[in-house]
Amino acid sequence: MDFEAALREACIEADKTYWKSFFEHIDSMPVILIPEEKDKRLRDFIRNYEITSVGKKNHKGVKQCLKALLIAAIILLALAITTFAFKPMRNYVFHIFNNYTEFIFNDEKDADRDFFSADYLYIPEGYELVSKEKSKHLQRLLYTNGGNQIVIRSVLNINNLVEIDTEDAETGEIEIGGKIGYYSCNEKVIIVMWSTGQYYHQIIADTCNLVSLDDVIQIAQSAKPKR
Repeated sequence: MDFEAALREACIEADKTYWKSFFEHIDSMPVILIPEEKDKRLRDFIRNYEITSVGKKNHKGVKQCLKALLIAAIILLALAITTFAFKPMRNYVFHIFNNYTEFIFNDEKDADRDFFSADYLYIPEGYELVSKEKSKHLQRLLYTNGGNQIVIRSVLNINNLVEIDTEDAETGEIEIGGKIGYYSCNEKVIIVMWSTGQYYHQIIADTCNLVSLDDVIQIAQSAKPKR
């Protein structure tokens, strides 16, 4: 096998490996901003793409092969940039202290999927909505199961400081609706917080055997904005 043939085979195998992981990543993402028709045409084009073999003396074929490799490289670069653009964004800064963490959220006007009011389609079994408060800048939903509470707050972001209890807590970041959110779990409370643009949202749940961090994240991800 000559060098050109080996190069072509290596490119084809790399191409297959890349697109397999690429499509798995795309399918796992919660929101893809590609129209359905264009998405199908793009996938069909990529899956049907082949580089035909050429002989040593077929100069025209060699030029076509190199052209095809160049086109493939351009497609790979363009889609890599597109994939990067789809990655979740962190729209806050935070400062960790001994027993709490302080946040400042960026005010993103015209952000995609921004919302103030929402219906939460998932609430852990046994919890019922017992109160609902709404003002110009704040919405607060309170769910209880008799002994424990889940509070969901949506607040207009006016660059104010937001503090949450992180003393002796497990903390980290999590993706919610295409944005990077933050969570804190200790023996008393589970907190998940994220921003959708001009509003930030908090879910605060009493720690108990009926609610886990996964449950609180699922509540956040189940938000259905009201229009």
